[in-house]
Amino acid sequence: LIERSFPASAAPSNFRQALYDYTLSCLTFYFERRALCFILVKEAHRLGFGEDEAHVAYFHDQHNRLVYALAEPIRKAIAGGALRQADPQDIAHLILGTLQHLVTRALMERDAHHMDECAHDPAMAADFITRLFLDGLASGPSPAVPVHPGDEADASSHSPE
Repeated sequence: LIERSFPASAAPSNFRQALYDYTLSCLTFYFERRALCFILVKEAHRLGFGEDEAHVAYFHDQHNRLVYALAEPIRKAIAGGALRQADPQDIAHLILGTLQHLVTRALMERDAHHMDECAHDPAMAADFITRLFLDGLASGPSPAVPVHPGDEADASSHSPE
């Protein structure tokens, strides 16, 4: 899905559409296969957090494979000026973690009447994720945030702007 949504030939300026396409594809895949996903999530957590080091290593390697694959188009978008300077792997972890959370939350909500729309509408969830990551939540410029509480002196060097 990553290679299809973020083709190597795509311009960095198309990152918004590519991110939307990727999140929509992922969420649609999982939401259309809820029963399979339910088993997959349960088994992945059971094995990934288990005592068998081979299983733990397998799930760790699979996760890293996804992170590195998603980090590459993020790196290109940063280099092309479509995204602010940030660690591409950190961004990839956040995107994948958000997708995982939405899927897990949707699987845990067995009664559709108690779910919000994002938990069962892949297009709405993909739009929300895309806007959240690319537009943020703040309505104005982002103030500098200190790396360590009370460390105001270094805050300007870590400003997201």
